Amino acid sequence: MTKTIKTTNTLKGIAIFTVVINHYLNLNVRGDSTGFANAWIAIFFFLSGYGLYYSLTQHNFHNSFNEYILFYYKRIVRIFPLLWLAWLIELLIRKGNISFWIPTGIHASEHYWFIPAILQCYLVAPVIYLAIKKRPIISISILMILIVLINYFLYFRYSILLTKIANFINARWRWVYFLNILVFAYGMLFAFFNKNITTKKGGFIHYCIFWILILLITILMVFLKVYSHNKYIIEIAFQIAPIVMILLLCVWALNFLIANAIFEYLGRISYSIYLFHMSYYLLISNIGSFTENSIKELITTVAFFPIFIFACEYFEKMGNYFNRKLRKLFTIKVDQQIAQTDRQFR
Repeated sequence: MTKTIKTTNTLKGIAIFTVVINHYLNLNVRGDSTGFANAWIAIFFFLSGYGLYYSLTQHNFHNSFNEYILFYYKRIVRIFPLLWLAWLIELLIRKGNISFWIPTGIHASEHYWFIPAILQCYLVAPVIYLAIKKRPIISISILMILIVLINYFLYFRYSILLTKIANFINARWRWVYFLNILVFAYGMLFAFFNKNITTKKGGFIHYCIFWILILLITILMVFLKVYSHNKYIIEIAFQIAPIVMILLLCVWALNFLIANAIFEYLGRISYSIYLFHMSYYLLISNIGSFTENSIKELITTVAFFPIFIFACEYFEKMGNYFNRKLRKLFTIKVDQQIAQTDRQFR
């Protein structure tokens, strides 16, 4: 996992780059550009599964319940402090016009939908990890069948209450309920099969194929978007087909250790960029009172974007600082509990 850090950050950087551009278009440019960034979020789900597989190998779930607590605690202190800060900032910018469910991680609106979706993956991560480690193909097949059955039930034999609950917790992504968990599981599956393979840095041809794949994915998405209106099959293809190609892109990049310095930098602070970029756009819009399709707004946004990036880097460092402190505090408490238990049995 260590040798692929630059690659995973590069992929995250590409994903967050598309998110930032697409959300700007959605907010400030006339026309329907929705759905492009949403598909690239697959990178985050896939890489979360990929990375957590290696992280979970350090936990001994069979012998200690504290390992489960530690695993979830690590995820919570990574996700929530920056989420709460981002929510508070946007609360001020929007003058209170924002959902109060967002800080809970249960339900979210707008771009915050990703938080409940990734937390759902974390919730089932230990179970998926143990299943894949023992029976990888059978486990992923059962998960696929289970998700198909859940979607069939919710779409065609649905209970209104269950569908409302699934929608409320942001369980539907790209029209498919719990697709986020399936993509997350694919990341774990790839890590399982890839752990014994010696990856080597790709050459010029491998880099070329990587960027060609990105271009082809973009062209496919534009094509499907343009021709999806009132065509149900193409609309479904627009939701699913790009994700398949994006996952192939991830596999290719990880196999040949593809990296790019600029995107790697963006990837390192991608969580902060994701959380705060909408507040940045709203702040620019409120200060300038720009109209739709404003060139002045675009110039202003681009001009101050480096300052926003540096702010995100600061937020990321601050989040990592509190993350380390809170994790250390938890470790001390667990060690004290273990020592106390040992004394009781002596």
